[in-house]
Amino acid sequence: MISPITSARLAMQAASLGSQVVGRVAGEVVGGVEKTIDRFEQVLQGPSSNHAAETDAVESSFAHTQRPSEGKLQSMINDFSEAVRKELESIGIAANPPVELAVPSDGDLRVTNDHPDAARIETALSGNRDILDQWRQIRNVSGVNRIIVSEASGASA
Repeated sequence: MISPITSARLAMQAASLGSQVVGRVAGEVVGGVEKTIDRFEQVLQGPSSNHAAETDAVESSFAHTQRPSEGKLQSMINDFSEAVRKELESIGIAANPPVELAVPSDGDLRVTNDHPDAARIETALSGNRDILDQWRQIRNVSGVNRIIVSEASGASA
C-alpha cells in the first residue's frame, strides 16, 4: 500500500509533467500561428529583398485556391496548346486528328482519344518539363482535367 505522502508526491509529479507537456504544446501552436501571421503579412506587403523567396512560396501555395479570370485561363490553355503543337511538329506529328490530353491518377500526361500516334505523343510530352509545368499550373488554378489540341482551331477544355 502507498502512503498518503507518497501518493501526494506522485500526484504532484504527474500534475507537473502534465503542465510541462501542455506548456510545450501550447508554445508550438503559438509559434506556428505567429509564423503563419508573419507570412500573411509578407504576402500583403509584397515581396521584400529579405523575404522574396518565402513570399513566393506562400503565394504559390495559395495559387490553387485563386481561380484566374476566364480570359487568363483561356490564355493559359492557348499557350499550353501552342507549346504542344510545336512539340508535336518537331517530331513530325500534326494535331490532326485532334489530340485529347488528360492526367489520370498516375500523374502522367496521357493521350485519351484514339490518336494513331498516341504512344509517340505521350513519350514526347512526358519529357518536356515546360509543357508539364504549364499543365500543372492549369490544373492547379482551374481544375480542368482534359484539353483537346487541334491543328487549326486552338484548344478547348
